[in-house]
Amino acid sequence: MSTLRMAGEVHGRTFWLAAIGILAVAAVLRFHGLAARGLVEWDGAYYVGVARTWGAGLQWLFERYVQNAAGSSLSERLLTDGVAVSPTAKHGLIAIMMFGAPLTGFTELLGTGVAAVAAVATIGMCGLVAATAFNRSVALLSMFLLTFSFTHLHYSRSGFPVSVSALCVTIAWFLYLRSCAADEPWPLRRRMALLAGLMTGLAVTVHYNLFWVPCLFYGLLAWQALRDAIGGSGRDVRHQGGIAGMFLLGSLILPLAFELGTRLLQAFVGASPGLSTAVQGRFGDARLLTYFEEVYLHTVGQGNNFVAREPWFYLRLIGEWEGYGVLAALLASLVWTAVRCDVPALVRASCLGIAALPLLIWTLFSFPVARTIGVATPAWAIVSAASACRAYDHLVARNRRLARVCAACGLIVIAAAGTWRARPIWDVRSGMPAALAFMQEHGSVKHISTEFPLSRLLVGRANAIDATVSFQGKDTAQVLRTFETEDYRYLVASGGRFTSDKGLMAMLEDVDPVFRTHHSFRLQAYEYFDREVQRAILSSPEQLEVYEIRELLEHTQDGTPDVRHLR
Repeated sequence: MSTLRMAGEVHGRTFWLAAIGILAVAAVLRFHGLAARGLVEWDGAYYVGVARTWGAGLQWLFERYVQNAAGSSLSERLLTDGVAVSPTAKHGLIAIMMFGAPLTGFTELLGTGVAAVAAVATIGMCGLVAATAFNRSVALLSMFLLTFSFTHLHYSRSGFPVSVSALCVTIAWFLYLRSCAADEPWPLRRRMALLAGLMTGLAVTVHYNLFWVPCLFYGLLAWQALRDAIGGSGRDVRHQGGIAGMFLLGSLILPLAFELGTRLLQAFVGASPGLSTAVQGRFGDARLLTYFEEVYLHTVGQGNNFVAREPWFYLRLIGEWEGYGVLAALLASLVWTAVRCDVPALVRASCLGIAALPLLIWTLFSFPVARTIGVATPAWAIVSAASACRAYDHLVARNRRLARVCAACGLIVIAAAGTWRARPIWDVRSGMPAALAFMQEHGSVKHISTEFPLSRLLVGRANAIDATVSFQGKDTAQVLRTFETEDYRYLVASGGRFTSDKGLMAMLEDVDPVFRTHHSFRLQAYEYFDREVQRAILSSPEQLEVYEIRELLEHTQDGTPDVRHLR
């Protein structure tokens, strides 16, 4: 038999009280000052914008066909209340955000709030995985370690989908282990496998860079089936085949459902000239893609051309964010987990797969982007906790008092260091509300923005223009004049404006802004694959500046050098 035994039932009042206490601390760390943080991530603002657009469409359908209310057309509603259309192959994330919208509205808090809730739930699921695979001591310690992890805390307060991805993968991992439990009846194990597959499919639709997760579970299931075929009975082989089939079925349900839904929606939009125009955007070249078309675009298509040779990037990142002592302990724990003979092979394989595969895959793909490994943090906590508990048991056998003193000191140091290192995460603030307040006070919020996803989320698509593609290959001054005639009055630029038009940025060098405020973006430096871009962000002042377009044009006419086509 290739199945495993449950490592120990989760019970006992002491365990549950300790677990609840850890979750309470985790919630405080993740929700502290969250409403005042705002969004500073392009991606996070974009996802909330997509959710708002889809929410506007659903609201229109409800008003028209349930309330029988007459009003504007669907295309007019989307143009007025919508922000962005394409989910960029993250349909699962947008669907989850739609469930959170009734509590927060389609505001900045939707992105960070969903991430924070998912993060606290992930810590709880981390404990369940550890209790299932190891024991209650490992469960509590892994929850404790994950609570104070800099990486996990950072993404639990950001607009990136990392926190939701980690929750989906951890739930799938727990259900997979339950499907492998030899002391559970086969019908229950098949149901667990179906649910594990369903959560795996959801994880892939939350972010396509989790393609390795179903591959990992398929590999583990194939390994189980092979072992049963070699050493098990025919009955075991049939049952294991049923489990594998249920997992495969579950993993396909949501991707196929999103493909069918978006294909029907694509046909509906194509049949309506008004909706087609609304989807096409300012430049008239956008179109609504199906789920599989978007996955292809962002993996095999234009989204796969990022190559940056940084073989030590992830190890260096873990060392900088978590501490090099933590990095050394994690690497030692991974090695120790690989060679332990007292742990079932399936547990070891799943722990090592989820903990190490993201590091290996994205290093081999030469794609050094920090958020790609955030999903591995629960597995890091579990393997580290399992190794620490094993070391504690050895020390207890020699000197119980010394072991307890060392354990207490270690927990205090981890909590104190984790809280101290969390300060930069708590200090993150968006400067966009202050910039918009200034513009509103002076008569207009229509502006060009280097942070255009956030700008459009806050003021609507009709009042914000991006400072990237709008200027590409064009005369910068002429584009500015065109926007000025359309009543765009201001330009908003962040300190990390490296992606904007070079000619436009050259204009800003010799003109003073009319308003400046703090805007945090330094923690986002490692979200860009280009090492030079990372250095530029780290060396740039964390601020948001507002310029008057009229003043920029006047300065150009007064003798500023020609800034055309500097790209």
